[in-house]
Amino acid sequence: MSLKERIYSILIVSATDSFTSAFADLLSEARYSPINTVTSVSVAKRVLAEKTYDFVIINAPLTDDYGTRFAIDASGHTGTVVLLLLRMDAYEQIHAKVTPHGVFTLPKPTPIQTLQQGLRWMAAARERLRKLE
Repeated sequence: MSLKERIYSILIVSATDSFTSAFADLLSEARYSPINTVTSVSVAKRVLAEKTYDFVIINAPLTDDYGTRFAIDASGHTGTVVLLLLRMDAYEQIHAKVTPHGVFTLPKPTPIQTLQQGLRWMAAARERLRKLE
């Protein structure tokens, strides 16, 4: 199956509706489905315990936690690829902490083209994991 034919499930974890809405607008339903959104780490943990997602997108910080530990834990789920969006003032420190665990990071604000490229990288990583499964 070609990469264009794959459909990826996504969990978006963000405390702000504006980010969730803007990010969801980048995602075509033909390629990304289902797209579920939650606003806190505690809810995200419960959702991820019930269902496996191809991608988890975390817009840090969140209402109940920054999201770093959750990003690391979520990347440990079989086949899940995680993108953590970080404020510029915390980017270097957290990037160094999470990348050894396979978490992708991008600093905020992030241009749309960079987010789209990030999604392509995540798809490539997911396909690599799929082969290992």
